[in-house]
Amino acid sequence: MIIPVIENGRKYIEEDYFIQLQTIQLLKKAGYTLEEIKYIIKDKNIEEQIVMQKDLLNIQLTNTKIMLSLIDEIQNENNMNISKIYTKFLQIQNRQNLQLQFETPDGLKTRVLFHHRHTHFDQNFHEWMFDHYQFNDSDKILEIGCGDGTLWQCNKDRIPKNIEIILSDISQKMIDESYLKLYGISQIKSFDLADCFHLPYDDESFEIIIINHVLMYFENLDQALKEIYRVLKKGGTIYCSTIAKDMMVERDEMLKKFDSKISFDQEILYNRFGYENGKEKLIKYFCNVESFDRKETYEITDMDLFYQFILSGKGLSPNLEPLYRKKCNFTNI
Repeated sequence: MIIPVIENGRKYIEEDYFIQLQTIQLLKKAGYTLEEIKYIIKDKNIEEQIVMQKDLLNIQLTNTKIMLSLIDEIQNENNMNISKIYTKFLQIQNRQNLQLQFETPDGLKTRVLFHHRHTHFDQNFHEWMFDHYQFNDSDKILEIGCGDGTLWQCNKDRIPKNIEIILSDISQKMIDESYLKLYGISQIKSFDLADCFHLPYDDESFEIIIINHVLMYFENLDQALKEIYRVLKKGGTIYCSTIAKDMMVERDEMLKKFDSKISFDQEILYNRFGYENGKEKLIKYFCNVESFDRKETYEITDMDLFYQFILSGKGLSPNLEPLYRKKCNFTNI
């Protein structure tokens, strides 16, 4: 409650109260309820909450783009039945959400930091994966979806001297981040902006192709695998990784208790290309498919990082708004 001060028959609002009134007006403009504003002011995390509006607005903007693109598709093609409209919606949604998820390296950095810091596994994921790679002298290697270059940064002292590495990604900002991290590693010959469905390389260009946690995002997996097969030399090797059906089930159960509307589209991902079905999808193009298990347990000691880790998956869930607005409730679980 803001109580004015009366002096000489005039009412004044003390500066602290005036600032509080401005804060309330600003947060109301940002869409917060009075109850949410009360907790924000109490926890003194006003700047953080306002900055978070950027993420919320980007999510809302993405949802608007999805619907506008769908309307354009319907108008350009007459007599679409409801089944085709829904299929088209899912395709557009996937493309837009992927862009939201991976356009910048910030979310990926958060996820890498979380996994590296909280896993009980002896090695972090990137070191463990590197242990399974077998390189020969003069091998030419392509990584598709290199992200921010963490794989090579974590293992820079283990990279054989006589190989050539090409890093590619669909996001220019990821490419720029990789370049900044890895500049000076002589084995890395180029950082290429490239789409997996239209790789800018000649047939049979590479002895080895690495594509980690990427294939599960493709609606048309066969088209991507055909393109990978095209640029891979005969007798070459593809290394890839993906998720399992039960990955992060504890996270999802906890989120349901926090707010039942929050969910991640993880089922879509592992159905496309997951641990349970990945081998049968690869065997259509590659022989001698071998799988390796990495079962991790986590001990979460930094709830703020865990909170940021969940928000970093905004492209996989359209319903994260309660987390943005009730951070204090989440970190007190």
